[in-house]
Amino acid sequence: MWRKTGNGGCNKHTKTETLIYKGCTLVSKIKKTISCPSSMVERNKLLTSLQTLFPDVQWMRPFPVHSKDFIHHITEKWRVLKKSLYGKKSRDDHKRIMQAITQREDNFKESKGKMLKSALNRHCQMIDTTNIIYQEDFIDDPEEVKTIIKASAKEWTRKRQQFSEIDESLWRSIYEPLAHIADDTFDTLCSYITLDELITVLAETPNNKAAGPSKLTYECWRKADTKVHMTLLEIFNRVLEEEEMPSAWKKANIILIPKLKN
Repeated sequence: MWRKTGNGGCNKHTKTETLIYKGCTLVSKIKKTISCPSSMVERNKLLTSLQTLFPDVQWMRPFPVHSKDFIHHITEKWRVLKKSLYGKKSRDDHKRIMQAITQREDNFKESKGKMLKSALNRHCQMIDTTNIIYQEDFIDDPEEVKTIIKASAKEWTRKRQQFSEIDESLWRSIYEPLAHIADDTFDTLCSYITLDELITVLAETPNNKAAGPSKLTYECWRKADTKVHMTLLEIFNRVLEEEEMPSAWKKANIILIPKLKN
């Protein structure tokens, strides 16, 4: 999702996300210069940038900057800091989502027309390319940004290889309509569901999805006891047998998430 920036455009990265990307890039470059004694000037420049970016962290220690102890120190400091930054990012994302939901609920209470208008309107968003993340590197030089975007666009729209020799008879045989379908072809579609099938499907359900009116997430069903799975299996098979779905299953919670406005 593109987020608003101070210059009236939109940027894909929040302040915290930018710090994470910049930190990753600097630490990675510092590690690469450790094994090369001739890179001392570049290494010191990178360390200065890292210290400026995160002034509250003590990056320099009484270790030779080309030693394994120094590499371990930098790596450990960045691991702790990155964990903290990702925690802040998670809290910021949650806060922004809750604010959006609250605002939409308030609009619904005060004016349903206003709520529907904000939900259905579509606005043309501008992409801010003041800085970009390319191959895990933070790029803010205007000419370099322009060059990378141009090269990427050419890569995305490059000509595809076309095969002139196509076995038409093979494809015709694959898509030729069947002259006869066996009577028992679809019998298994209405067969009773087995416990193994249920467990397999539950294992493939995604994580971190919003719960429905029951307040039970996919994680709850996956980690439930075997007795719960057996009960759920009995309900599913009874639905197949009686050809009637419980009315509660036809209800859902729909939450409208607002889009950014110019």
